[in-house]
Amino acid sequence: MRLSLPGAWLGVMSFVAAFPLPAATQAEDELPPKLAFITALQRAVREDDKTWLAGHLHYPVHYYGAKTTLIRNEAWFLKHYGSVVGDKLKAAVLAQDPYQVLDNWQGVMVGEGGRNIWFNDFGTDDTQPNTKSSPSTTAIERPPRSSRVLPPRLL
Repeated sequence: MRLSLPGAWLGVMSFVAAFPLPAATQAEDELPPKLAFITALQRAVREDDKTWLAGHLHYPVHYYGAKTTLIRNEAWFLKHYGSVVGDKLKAAVLAQDPYQVLDNWQGVMVGEGGRNIWFNDFGTDDTQPNTKSSPSTTAIERPPRSSRVLPPRLL
């Protein structure tokens, strides 16, 4: 799986889970792919494993923070990790119940409305032998520093 940071929009991946057992009763390798990826993502965020996160981004990644940024490569992400993955984003990702994620046509969102990471399953690479489906992050999102709310656009 690859991640995408949207301000916390970090990745997009879509899987359908069929009523699995609670994570506490299953080993991570026995979990459905979506749940296994979410728990691995949460572990990486908890442990500040920026190398794991960088390796699971589907570049370019959109980061929606104080300003929209396109993360083009792993080197940029590793250099700016602290400003992209802040304490509030970490808290939102870690508070997420892996069984209660938003999963739609855009992918899977881990976190809450304003601070989240999106991921998607980019499938197998048919040009490479023995490749498996690999979910990856596509966006990271967090609200801008300004708390000003703009009025809805009139049609």
